[in-house]
Amino acid sequence: MQSSFLSPSVHPRIARVWASLNQREGLGWRGQLLVLAFAAITLLLRAPSFFLHPNFYAEDGKLWFAQAYNLGWFHSLFLQHVGYLSMAERFPTAVAVLVPLHDAPIVLVVWGALCQLAPLPLLLSRRLRCLGPFGLRAGLAFIYLFLPNSREVFLVDTNCMWHLAVVMLLLILAEPPINAIQSTVDIAIMVVIGLSGPFSIVLTPIAIVAARARRTLWGNVLAVTTLATAIVQILFIALGPVRTDNGLGATLPRFVRLFGGDLVLGMTFGTGNWALRTPMPVLILTALAAATLYIVCFAEASLEWRLIVAFGVAMLAISLHSPLTYTGQQAWPLIISTGVWGRYWYLPGLILMWAAAWCAWAAHPRLVRLLGAAILIGLPLGMARDIHMPA
Repeated sequence: MQSSFLSPSVHPRIARVWASLNQREGLGWRGQLLVLAFAAITLLLRAPSFFLHPNFYAEDGKLWFAQAYNLGWFHSLFLQHVGYLSMAERFPTAVAVLVPLHDAPIVLVVWGALCQLAPLPLLLSRRLRCLGPFGLRAGLAFIYLFLPNSREVFLVDTNCMWHLAVVMLLLILAEPPINAIQSTVDIAIMVVIGLSGPFSIVLTPIAIVAARARRTLWGNVLAVTTLATAIVQILFIALGPVRTDNGLGATLPRFVRLFGGDLVLGMTFGTGNWALRTPMPVLILTALAAATLYIVCFAEASLEWRLIVAFGVAMLAISLHSPLTYTGQQAWPLIISTGVWGRYWYLPGLILMWAAAWCAWAAHPRLVRLLGAAILIGLPLGMARDIHMPA
């Protein structure tokens, strides 16, 4: 679709920049290095204390580092945690156990930063031309880099799998690699990510649909790889310890509060207990607006965009169905009352913002284009609020 809210008659300067960007299909290696350098500096400036005064966070020290130190790094790769393998999270401990203990946390912080940066080169390469012109993909990369309400997954090794799930999704949608070396690297990355968290289980049907639609050998290879890692994770989940079930406390009003508040308002205007503090009529409107963006993007966009939306909605459903919270308390009321657990909104929220960008660019109903544009106009407020990460 060629329609866009960036009409030259309304926004001439923006339209010229947009047209210039769209002349590119992707960045070369020099452009990629410049983008990665800018993004790395951005992460450092947003959270200097993470690098100047690094600390172990959550499972970083008490599990990943401790098990690698006491049991051996390679052996620790195959230990399950909360039911599944977490290989990528354990990878940096191979180096961390070799340095003095006080230097070990910075190794995990740097690894968390590398994982967080990983989707950017893919988004800005010509391999993802299927998602739209370069200008749109540059906007998606900007949203990803500065997404509000993402403190829980920011530069944290323990939560690096949330960023790597984006990499795995993009690899499934990307054009085939150009040589054997790139193919080998892609498969290796897919295997490691597939064995790092349960995301390969959700991504398997997406990989299969993409393979059937494209009918290429590479698509089949990716589908088989994703399926194989999903089977391994399912076996670990089935044979591992049963997670404590405290009940969800699920009701329709609570769903509206979580979806319209913590996800939509949180991802637009930044971290805050939106689910608890926002009046219900406002939450209903925001939930309906977000559902509209999901639906229109799924209905009108290309297959690749439909698969992206499907992944976001699936992750929302799973996050609401199986959140890992405190023992002895129902999950939904706890999340509403505390306003934390932002990792569960990260993937559905990121894809909601991406869907808003697509709708603002190409949705057929003008009203939906304006709705997507309105979300994007509000997004910088959240980015500004969450630009500095607490120590």
